[in-house]
Amino acid sequence: MADGNGWRKTAVDYLTEHDFAYYNPYEGVNSSHGKVEPNEILHKDIHFLDMSSIVLVNLDLPETIPSKGAPFFTIGEMFLAHRDRKPIIAYTNCFKGRPGYEAIVTKTLPNLEECLEYISSVY
Repeated sequence: MADGNGWRKTAVDYLTEHDFAYYNPYEGVNSSHGKVEPNEILHKDIHFLDMSSIVLVNLDLPETIPSKGAPFFTIGEMFLAHRDRKPIIAYTNCFKGRPGYEAIVTKTLPNLEECLEYISSVY
């Protein structure tokens, strides 16, 4: 899915069906008080990371986005999750094999569907 929230909606549907709670950072990006600022998003993400048990990550970037253009918040969230010893389940086409990525990611699978199946069977 090309948009940043499409894969999350698929994941939410699957996880809800399998009795997992979830946090989708795309939900609530705008509020009744106007546009939410980046620092608000980061602090909200940290709050929900603190409450989470597992982190699902999509780093499967379109070919038009070089890896140096990877989502900054996502990379930061991964390091925070790793610091807190939370499992990180990911799929990627650009980071696999990089030492920093390999050091912190619990399991890398080829696509979202396999990540979801892994989460539901292992956790």
